[in-house]
Amino acid sequence: THLYFKIPEDHLGIMGNTGKLPAVDLRANGNYIVAPPSIDGLKRQYQWINGLDLFKNDLTVLPSLYISFLNGGVLGGGMWSNTPPEPQTTTITTNNHTMFEDGRRDNDLFHTANCLVKGGMLQHGIFQVLERLIISWGENSDPKWINTKIKSALLRSELRERNLAAEVREWVMTTTGHFLTTDVHKDLNLTTKDPKKAANMALLRLIDEGVLEKYGERRGSYRRVEQDDDDLMGFIENPIYEYPVRLPFGLNTLCKLYPKNIIIVAGSKGAGKTAFLLNIVKMNETERDVVYLNSEMGDEEWTDRLKKMGYQGNKDIRFVARKRHTNFHDRITPDNKIFIIDYMEIHTNFYEIAKPIRQIHEKLEKGICFIAVQKKMGEMLGRGAEFSQEKSRLYLSLDYLRDQRCSKLTIVDAKNVKINESIRDWSRRIKIYDGSKMEAIDKNWVL
Repeated sequence: THLYFKIPEDHLGIMGNTGKLPAVDLRANGNYIVAPPSIDGLKRQYQWINGLDLFKNDLTVLPSLYISFLNGGVLGGGMWSNTPPEPQTTTITTNNHTMFEDGRRDNDLFHTANCLVKGGMLQHGIFQVLERLIISWGENSDPKWINTKIKSALLRSELRERNLAAEVREWVMTTTGHFLTTDVHKDLNLTTKDPKKAANMALLRLIDEGVLEKYGERRGSYRRVEQDDDDLMGFIENPIYEYPVRLPFGLNTLCKLYPKNIIIVAGSKGAGKTAFLLNIVKMNETERDVVYLNSEMGDEEWTDRLKKMGYQGNKDIRFVARKRHTNFHDRITPDNKIFIIDYMEIHTNFYEIAKPIRQIHEKLEKGICFIAVQKKMGEMLGRGAEFSQEKSRLYLSLDYLRDQRCSKLTIVDAKNVKINESIRDWSRRIKIYDGSKMEAIDKNWVL
């Protein structure tokens, strides 16, 4: 009796098996069956029951319980017996039959060919092994039979590799950043040598296709090549949108800022970085959404600062303030907002400041971001020097002049100016009262 089922698309890897159950064989991918109107070895003709036909009737999908069993599970609880099944081990299964005995030779010959294919033996070598096996049974060599087994084994190997290659490709296309081959093995549950080797080969083929490239000096490290069309630059036909932000001392009348711009405020200790940034908040909170990320003040000091700025309670605050010490980019969104970071700390390897600034830049879309950084007294650039300058469109420097008991604000760099001359190195002395209020000592900017 033959029972036919349709295998679900997500379980196409199910393979044939002999003796999975007593007197029951399974034929699946890489196998063939003898179907009506064929004649068996005793000259009996196979017939369909009750008018059924393999090509006229829709096949029933193989039940999930059977799939679980065929994939290595055990059917018990009364399905095949009234008692729970004994634990199955490879040793018991192997010892319960003798290889190449009558009734098993066709299946075992294929099993041998399959093992040799997996081991990497060439086809002519596999042919010789199978031929010697057949002769050892006292039978004549049958090249057609041997080639059929070899072809089936090769097809099974190809199917395994093809399915795994598809899984690897799908995994790669959904990942971001760089990864290791061991990450692929872990996520796809590859634990044995052959599947791992096939996955590694699939990764190398993706390099040849231009989907992947090697990353860094570490062996087995890759990154996906970004080939999406969302990185195309666009020419704006309408008037260009200048970001409408108000800045202290008329800075917004001297230079232009656009969405996705970063402004760096480098200040020495006590020069007025926080006062400068809080004044930007005060000047814009009624017209723009402002997000203030603070890394140094507790609630008490923060409240005292706000009171000095004129805030009397929560009802007066029209911006969002959060405590944040690292990974500031997690709080940056693509929205049309003014983000203010007070301040970004780097204690060692100051050049590494470029990375968090770049991460913030990548998250920005419609908004802008002010970032305060620490600097040495008398120097123009903050910690990290030119590395803190790479992504900025406006770079400001604040110093405290001890002998004059005031601060000095300097325009270190401005990429987009509104006047017909450079404003680089323009400066202005300012007075800061009570850590909050600011006024200019110099009537105009000076070079």
